[in-house]
Amino acid sequence: MNDNNLFPEGVVIFFRMMTTDNNMARSVHPRARGVIIGSRAHDAHDDDYVVIDGEGKPLGYYPRDFVSAILPLETVGPGVPDANNPQNQPRH
Repeated sequence: MNDNNLFPEGVVIFFRMMTTDNNMARSVHPRARGVIIGSRAHDAHDDDYVVIDGEGKPLGYYPRDFVSAILPLETVGPGVPDANNPQNQPRH
């Protein structure tokens, strides 16, 4: 991966399922710098999303059928991620 600033503050993965309190299920990766689609080099299925860090090392594997949206993580203060920012809500 050549562009380490693709997601300079990380990514939030939103899932199709809801939590018990009607919030969107999500996974936050502040060290993520990119998302690729499955790769044998990362032991992923061809249709998995692979979240990678700036060096290309995998941080998480997610089946595409379960993912609703992948959005950049934004901070609201010094190093405080805001995964609840309305701009980070899944788009359908």
